[in-house]
Amino acid sequence: PVALTEFTNREVPVSMGLVMDSSASMVDKRVKSVAGAVELMRGSNPQDEVFFVDFKDTVDVVQGFTNDYKKIENALNKVRLFGGTAVMDALKVALEQMKKAKRDKKVIVLLTDGEDDSSDIELAPLLAMLQKSDVTVYTIGLLSTEPNSKRRNAEKFLSEAAKVSGGVAYFPENVEQVQLLGQTIAHDIRNQYVLGYQVPSGT
Repeated sequence: PVALTEFTNREVPVSMGLVMDSSASMVDKRVKSVAGAVELMRGSNPQDEVFFVDFKDTVDVVQGFTNDYKKIENALNKVRLFGGTAVMDALKVALEQMKKAKRDKKVIVLLTDGEDDSSDIELAPLLAMLQKSDVTVYTIGLLSTEPNSKRRNAEKFLSEAAKVSGGVAYFPENVEQVQLLGQTIAHDIRNQYVLGYQVPSGT
């Protein structure tokens, strides 16, 4: 046990990564998903920095860290949708990109609509990598309502990635709820307590 030297809920700037699925199955969900991402950025601090990772069966850092949210919005709207889903590889790339972050508080928001079918990395090493990082992950799963193995696998990954990082996994019933989730996540990021303490010597 250590004594707290600070306990506040002051707002601090954030380094945030948007990780968005652009596989072929996202065609009918893309507009509302982009609206949710834009809503999330609208709730941001001017001192925040954001990057954007696009994925299908490949992963691309479309926009590196910037505080010009128009660049992110333009990048979101220019993405072409096709191919499979390499969501675990995308999270790995986002964690690597986050090493360039300038802010102490680091958040990744990941949105996908299905089971991974294209990644090289396995779940266990990815979760270990995430657990060692200081990044909080919020996941949004626009999953099928059918109780099949693909949904279960996708739900397991999204839930575990959020849990191990101290984030939250959301499974909206329809794409119309994504914009509201953007507001919810932005509020959650802005309303967390900051605990300060002196690190004991010898640790």
